[in-house]
Amino acid sequence: MDDLQGNWIGNIFGTYAGNAFAEIIREGDDVLITLRINIQGRAVVLHGPISELNNIISSTLLTAGNDPEQPEVTVDFIFQRNGDQHLGGKWSMPGGHAGVLQLERANFEIQKNPTPSSVEPLQVIQRTGQIPKITIYKDEIHTLVHAMRELLPSSYDVVISANADAKDIRRLAASFWDNATLPDRAEFLSLSLTEPPDGIQRNINIVLGSVECSFSISGSSAVWVDGAFHQIESILRRHHSLWRKIYEKHALNINGIFFLVVLVLLPSLDLPSRAFLILTLAFVVLSFKWLHNKTTALRIFLRSERKETRLIDLTELATLLLGAGILAAVPFAYQWLKDDGLKRLFEALAALS
Repeated sequence: MDDLQGNWIGNIFGTYAGNAFAEIIREGDDVLITLRINIQGRAVVLHGPISELNNIISSTLLTAGNDPEQPEVTVDFIFQRNGDQHLGGKWSMPGGHAGVLQLERANFEIQKNPTPSSVEPLQVIQRTGQIPKITIYKDEIHTLVHAMRELLPSSYDVVISANADAKDIRRLAASFWDNATLPDRAEFLSLSLTEPPDGIQRNINIVLGSVECSFSISGSSAVWVDGAFHQIESILRRHHSLWRKIYEKHALNINGIFFLVVLVLLPSLDLPSRAFLILTLAFVVLSFKWLHNKTTALRIFLRSERKETRLIDLTELATLLLGAGILAAVPFAYQWLKDDGLKRLFEALAALS
């Protein structure tokens, strides 16, 4: 009964109708209710004890005060709890008047120094990882799909989207490889898995495209997001080593270094040497740009399995070593050109002829 103490507001319906305001307090061993009802602009005040038996609350209310215009009346009402915030039931009076009463708790107290809620608000947490343009095979795509299903059990399946020969292919993973016309290679691949809408959805997305290769994890739990992120990252780790990232993003800076070296050397060379140096620079820059594009291109094999020997990746390794070798040779080449090495080379060639 103590949980009923407090203020309640609502309405009374029936042969009388109006707004109602109730105050429930404890006095000693009794729980008392004061009910104020606005009936046709006149306030009627009722007061009496309440009792509870088998979840049924009953009370006989009498008019309070000595107002001569408000003769003493008796009102019986019986109602049941409807949660902690609602009370509803029936009322009746001698003479045949009756109806229903609906009350809800009035939480109007102002908290002067509110304390922060212990419940953290829901928020969307997202982590995104960048990877180089990779070479990926059918069995590796299967591995990613299986990992996504394990990380996010759902009635939904992984959606695979691919673009090959200017045609978009979009199917569920369970039937993606059943397509008889599925090409061997694709220029774009997307793997996406989400859960049915219920609050904040969790999502796993992997995108491999010519513009960007990345994967993202989102959800409301930081623990789950971090765990899923590291799991997907571990599968893709062989594709985004530190050296691979450096090579893809910064290897072409060597061409800029070559250009600066030529600008420094040109004033000190004669006209034939300048022409030869410029032509050599153009050939080296264009050749290295072509080689860099070739070895960092995205390659997606939808039907081919990865070979155990990984011979197809030797070109990537060779180019990486070549780039590192060129970068290391730049200081020596600069010093050789600065010491008139090119001029001495021309003189040696002239002597041989």
